[in-house]
Amino acid sequence: VGLTTLLTPNSYNRKTYLAAAKAFGTFTIIAALLLFATAAIMGIVGIDRQITTQVLLWEIAGVYAIHVLRKLQILGSCCSFFSTFLYLCALEILPTGILVALAVLF
Repeated sequence: VGLTTLLTPNSYNRKTYLAAAKAFGTFTIIAALLLFATAAIMGIVGIDRQITTQVLLWEIAGVYAIHVLRKLQILGSCCSFFSTFLYLCALEILPTGILVALAVLF
């Protein structure tokens, strides 16, 4: 029994919650493949390193946004939009914002 299974809120369907929890792994694989392909193509073509960095950052942001929207859809199928939004703010958006702020500051 994993930590995700133990921390499933009572109001959520366990199967739906596990699908939402596994979405992160799926989108991580998609992001890694996309970033590798983009970096390889831009490296072969000889595009400036700063432009490549900006493109890769925008790709990460795009995949993350799609991940959060997909998780919102999955969790929204079993509970209200408001509770799903609060859940994502507390466990997805806020920690990511803090991590990005720390990376920019330090």
